[in-house]
Amino acid sequence: MKKITHGRLVYHSYESFTERGGRLFIYDFATDKLDCISDSWTNVKDPMNASWTTDGTAIFFMGMNTNPPDPSVEEGYSWDIFYHRIGSKKNPKNLTNDPKSRNNDPKVFFGRNKKIVYQAKDENRSHIRTLTISDTNAEKITIKTLSSSTDAILGMPIATHRGKRVYFSPEVPGCEDRGIYVLSVDSGTVDKVFGCGEDGVFAYYPIIDTGESMLFFAAHTETDKADQIYCKTIGDKSKPKLMPFNIPGCDCADPCIVDDRHTIISSIRRRRRDGTRIYDLYVCDNITGEAVSLSEYNAAINTERSELGACYIRPASGLATPALTNAPVDVTESFRDCAVLIQSLADVDKGYLCVYTSQPNAPIRADRRAREPWNHFEVRITQDGWAAFKAYENKKYISVWANMPGAPLRATADAVGSWECFRILSHEGKFLLQAQANGSYVMVDINGENTPGGDIGVFACAGTARAWEQFRITVAE
Repeated sequence: MKKITHGRLVYHSYESFTERGGRLFIYDFATDKLDCISDSWTNVKDPMNASWTTDGTAIFFMGMNTNPPDPSVEEGYSWDIFYHRIGSKKNPKNLTNDPKSRNNDPKVFFGRNKKIVYQAKDENRSHIRTLTISDTNAEKITIKTLSSSTDAILGMPIATHRGKRVYFSPEVPGCEDRGIYVLSVDSGTVDKVFGCGEDGVFAYYPIIDTGESMLFFAAHTETDKADQIYCKTIGDKSKPKLMPFNIPGCDCADPCIVDDRHTIISSIRRRRRDGTRIYDLYVCDNITGEAVSLSEYNAAINTERSELGACYIRPASGLATPALTNAPVDVTESFRDCAVLIQSLADVDKGYLCVYTSQPNAPIRADRRAREPWNHFEVRITQDGWAAFKAYENKKYISVWANMPGAPLRATADAVGSWECFRILSHEGKFLLQAQANGSYVMVDINGENTPGGDIGVFACAGTARAWEQFRITVAE
């Protein structure tokens, strides 16, 4: 199996869940550096289940408040959600700080840095909630409840890329009948996706891939009680596929998608010296089934404790980092004097970029589904090799409004300057657009929360290059 050579992995390690001795680690694949980031913290114990922000500068995680406001509250209800900026010497910020509620399993919204979905449970009800930070110091917090239940624990929520749906796994106390469900954020309706004994499978822990096309989850069957990793195509009636890296009778947990080919899992494939079972981290090939212990990357990763809760992020410096074996190629010149269609690969429906001339300052959106003439752009190459895009719709050049929050793209320029210039970069059959104005990648606001009416806006503000910064560029006939 080809080794992972870039990106970072955050995970936790503990003796057992009830031992209350969890520690958080970050491993850098490019430098082979392994750090425990939690040992100096004094306001939280047993940190676990961390989730990266999209820009890789911070993590959200769950942990036990060491100084609850009400010390008389049962320990089981002192779990809170914390926020930590990577490299900070300060204690992490307790965002929920509620001794009456148990707050678990934070997952960052795709494309966001300060919004998560998580599970909360008080004495009588379980909730799926979102939490949004609206300032730089994590002091202004907005919490919204999406769904509540008195009958089931609404566990392990994860939001889809546009934030319109939340997958989760409800658990009824004393009942093994678990499955994956999906909640509509707008309507509040809940539908079953799979599990609950269907085809003999009981499922939990949903994870969505970067294109929102596959659903990975851990499950067990009536004949094999060991947890195994499955995947299922979203939106069709196909049966889930058992991933080839599973071993019958060996528990697998916490699937973490690295790319189309690789998944990191925790699995019990060895025992401690005293004979008790232990979870180790493995990098798995989704096609061949090969599983490589992360101890082969760094001998200190898998220990005599259990390693779980992996979350991977690509390099913060984007696809052009030297750590990547296949850096993007500048193909700007090849589009000289062409008329092109630019199609986003971030949105499920793959919208084309277009100009909204009916709105002030002609913003660029990525929500047209048809290849219409007014969605075309004429490519002009400057003397120093940059591309400028002139819209057929209003005969204006796309400009990066770099002085505005998010640096939105708008078709307003009559002439070409630095704010109208882009590099067209090719990487593995996809394209990236890098703005000269601020050096950032062009991204699609797949959550639709920064644009009027929830439209899919386009901005030059990304330091990384993931699914929502990738495009298909087609030369018009």
